[in-house]
Amino acid sequence: MCAVVWLVIDITTAHPYSNEWYRYWNALIHYAAFVGLAIMLARLKALVEKERELTAKEVRELRGFLPICASCKTIRNDQGYWEQIESYIAAHSEVEFTHSICPECTQRLYPEFVKLPAHLDPSTALDAERRGMP
Repeated sequence: MCAVVWLVIDITTAHPYSNEWYRYWNALIHYAAFVGLAIMLARLKALVEKERELTAKEVRELRGFLPICASCKTIRNDQGYWEQIESYIAAHSEVEFTHSICPECTQRLYPEFVKLPAHLDPSTALDAERRGMP
């Protein structure tokens, strides 16, 4: 369509050419350029759509409210059953969990295996007071 408009404008403005066929050749070149551009844009649009679909598959996000137990931190799923937070999130996202234990819980659960620095250990501070040391 654009090439036809170009040809009509070229004819109506009486643009001078050394040969009459150059006018049509010029319109044909413009047509080919427009077709090439249209094909490239269509391919680009298809690639963008494909990338968008792949991204949508990869990104699964949790939305809304999650009913979670205030005590044990289990989550009530859509069927009404309670499950561990790790299994719920793993089922609804692309997350894999690894487990560790924080220093506070290590001290609380396994005090016999944790040796605190002297300035933080309450038993060491109490012994120092008994000996009259600051």
